[in-house]
Amino acid sequence: MVRVILDTNIWISAIFFGGKIGRILTLWKDGKITVVFSQETFLELEEKLLFWGKKLGGEKEVAEYLLSINHHGLFVYPQEKVTICRDVDDNRLLESAQSANAKFLVSGDKDLLTIKKFGKTEIISPRKFLEIFMLY
Repeated sequence: MVRVILDTNIWISAIFFGGKIGRILTLWKDGKITVVFSQETFLELEEKLLFWGKKLGGEKEVAEYLLSINHHGLFVYPQEKVTICRDVDDNRLLESAQSANAKFLVSGDKDLLTIKKFGKTEIISPRKFLEIFMLY
């Protein structure tokens, strides 16, 4: 199964706004991709989802996603620190990708997208990711 890191911005868009980006979570729910987290990236996601859940009234939905991620996500424990990006959270995503040998890191973050490849991990937009899976 393909290991994928999803940037927090992808989760927010997919859960609360759906659309084409929401199809990425369908791939995960259908068992076609494995979503990878480190403790740090999961905590960032949890914090942002709880904030947006309260703001948009989707608190129950957020709780269900967090529970599902805990049960079906792959957790890694990066041993090496990365300091390529100016944003610490972006570096944590790269650390997770490296530790998991992830095939893709999906993000809308221009700083990450300009890197294009980190080790074995392709850093791509949600549109490109969906094109690869023929869902766009």
